[in-house]
Amino acid sequence: MAKAVKEKIGKHPGGRPLKFPTPEILQTAIDEYFESCWFEKVTESTDPDTGKVEMSVVRYQQRPYTIAGLAYHLHMTTQGLREYQGKDEFSGIIKRAKLQVEMNVEENLFGKNPAGSIFWLKNHAGYKDKTEQDLNFPQGLTLNVVFKSPC
Repeated sequence: MAKAVKEKIGKHPGGRPLKFPTPEILQTAIDEYFESCWFEKVTESTDPDTGKVEMSVVRYQQRPYTIAGLAYHLHMTTQGLREYQGKDEFSGIIKRAKLQVEMNVEENLFGKNPAGSIFWLKNHAGYKDKTEQDLNFPQGLTLNVVFKSPC
């Protein structure tokens, strides 16, 4: 009997409920991920003139932002993250989060060893270290020249 009812009604029109039913809830979870990558350290310094001890809080990034880390924090896969990006109401939020990860990777290019950042940007953000130029010649002939950087 249940099978007949299911065939008559069809698949549930809403499908599986979303893990994040509203953009606001998703944004809050994304903000929590980025915040979780930081820690605060209390430091003390002594004023040499007065001898007064002053305390301050310094924030340090304890781990870099990553797409996989974001997906893990949201309890989904990177594919699930892409699927949310495909939904109109969530697209801008996911794109902005990915841009924040990309920005963090770019900023790491100025550190001591940028090789990992360069690799990530080439493979995940569409960066290239080559220039392609199409030259059109008469009679429909085309010559493609690729210039690669020496780095």
